Amino acid sequence: RPRTPGERGWVAGQYAAGWRQDGRPADARAGLRAALHEDPGQRQARQTLAGLLLRQGQAEEAAQLLGEGLRQRPGEPEFATLLARIRVQQGELDEAVKVLKASIGGRTGTPESYAFLAALQQRQGHYRESVASYQRALERDPRHGVWWMGMAISLERAAQPGPAAEAYGRALEAGGLSGQLRQYCLGRQRALSGHN
Repeated sequence: RPRTPGERGWVAGQYAAGWRQDGRPADARAGLRAALHEDPGQRQARQTLAGLLLRQGQAEEAAQLLGEGLRQRPGEPEFATLLARIRVQQGELDEAVKVLKASIGGRTGTPESYAFLAALQQRQGHYRESVASYQRALERDPRHGVWWMGMAISLERAAQPGPAAEAYGRALEAGGLSGQLRQYCLGRQRALSGHN
């Protein structure tokens, strides 16, 4: 029987994966484009092609590809996160936040996408929103000391010294911090504890 578009897309994607491993990026790009032409819903092919385009300095083409993917699958946090990273590199911080909020605005994001959104909101000076996004990330995965530190910084800037000191303590407990970041967290925790 004839192959369906989805099957043809899958076959093209397999060829593209082989070409990519063989160091043939042009063939891999062509294969991935063929896979998406046959089956535009192929998530992995779209993500892989966007990554190849980025590595070759074609950020805007990668952004368009990811934008098309988000129109098809609005709740796809990997597409949103990658597109937001491109927008940050292009100096479009507000657009990056907009992309992430549109995709993960409910409670559908990955811990990493919420933490990324939180860091961007912090850069915008939206500290209360940043705290809420860090909380969503940490509810799902509390093991990241850097995320606890990010939340502590946003709490501190939102004039909440007690919760900030506690979050710095959680950052130290969670671990994964460099020596310099540990010293920063210890110093801020001690300074803020004196205000309680």
